[in-house]
Amino acid sequence: MAVIYKTKTDVVEEIWYESSNIHYTKVDISKLRHKILKLAEGIVPTPTTEEKTVIDFTVPILDVTVVFNRGAQYIYKDVEIHDYQSFVEILNREAPDSHGKAFNRFIKTYPFEKLDDVDIDELKIKRLKYEDAERISKMEYEEKVGECLNNMINGNVTNEYLIEKFGVEVVTEACDKEARYLEKLC
Repeated sequence: MAVIYKTKTDVVEEIWYESSNIHYTKVDISKLRHKILKLAEGIVPTPTTEEKTVIDFTVPILDVTVVFNRGAQYIYKDVEIHDYQSFVEILNREAPDSHGKAFNRFIKTYPFEKLDDVDIDELKIKRLKYEDAERISKMEYEEKVGECLNNMINGNVTNEYLIEKFGVEVVTEACDKEARYLEKLC
């Protein structure tokens, strides 16, 4: 798998890759915009006259920042979202030697601007921080589920208290764990 790590918020999507040439991509989703493309032009006969019509449609576009393995950084402008998605999909499933071909086919054809080079080690540290935060969040969640389950087993609290203290999601997970445990006993 070529995608090492992916993080996405309402604003930004960042992806780190295991690739022979591409290390990282970033898109600012909040700056998604549309461009109008002319689909077709033709003459449409009507009972009284022939009218010329133009059929337009809009395509979502965004700017894609690409960082290569040696730290060179470029921003590709007005990339059609389906090209970006196709590029990421190929990087996720194809062998690393085809990543350059995917980049050339889907991204390189767009206008670009060279940005300052990036320290690859800093990008790696950023990814590790995301991974650590995610791992800690999962551990904290599991600890809450365990604490909730202990409260349920001890039977000294109400469901309302559990939901207020831990939230519906944690209480539901604890109930599921308790049910699985009871099934094993039977």
